[in-house]
Amino acid sequence: MQNNNKILFTKLEAAGNDFILIDLNIQKLPTNFISLIPKICDRHFGIGADGVLLIEKNELFPFKMTYFNSDSSKGKFCGNGSRALVKYAFSKNWCSNKVTFIADDGMHDANISKENIAISMSIDEQFQTFQFDNEIHYKFKVGVNHFVIPIDDIENFDVVERGKYLHEHPKYKAFHSNFNFIKKTSDSEIRVRTFENGVNNETLSCATGSIASSILANNIYKMKYPIVSTFNGGNITIFKENKKIWLKGKAKLICNGEYFYE
Repeated sequence: MQNNNKILFTKLEAAGNDFILIDLNIQKLPTNFISLIPKICDRHFGIGADGVLLIEKNELFPFKMTYFNSDSSKGKFCGNGSRALVKYAFSKNWCSNKVTFIADDGMHDANISKENIAISMSIDEQFQTFQFDNEIHYKFKVGVNHFVIPIDDIENFDVVERGKYLHEHPKYKAFHSNFNFIKKTSDSEIRVRTFENGVNNETLSCATGSIASSILANNIYKMKYPIVSTFNGGNITIFKENKKIWLKGKAKLICNGEYFYE
């Protein structure tokens, strides 16, 4: 018997962050969609992804982006997700190589150049400092909350253990924050590893975390833009142009498919 309970999807990745994109221009979401998100993102019993992107055409913009973490919590924005979403829109000829789109946190400009997609962010570069466990933690708001923490031995550092501890600690739990652990590796590069809220694990990269980390590197280490953030999943370059901060990196279409649900 044919299963009519299905969702058409496209899977994409950007610097190792993988996403399930659902095009609302060709289908409607099922009424139980929110409860389906963790199942869709499950890497053993679902498709597997760090989050879900919804794209739909908008009256004022070529398209609108909505983002959900893999635990079904809604995020106002996702940097890598936005690059994946723009890659999809460009593949569908919804835009030229320059476009402005809307997300829950506001408007964003995008530039597409060969494999690279750059996204603009209008953000407050101010940050707060927190003293905790003999460390200084730097708090930023880049679409979502981020803490940036300098680490010496970053390759052998247990990001998951420390990230979970900080994420659930009463001092930080209400922030629903990402935790980015960084180390300066050259005058133009930083090594970054991120424990991501909503995924509740280390992700292969985090674009908004790269911005927060680069702002800190610019202020604390006096590094000049462009600054390259090196993640396990690839590199993300942060630069400034027209009084905005931009994040740039690769995005890739992986496959199209059908997800069957009950």
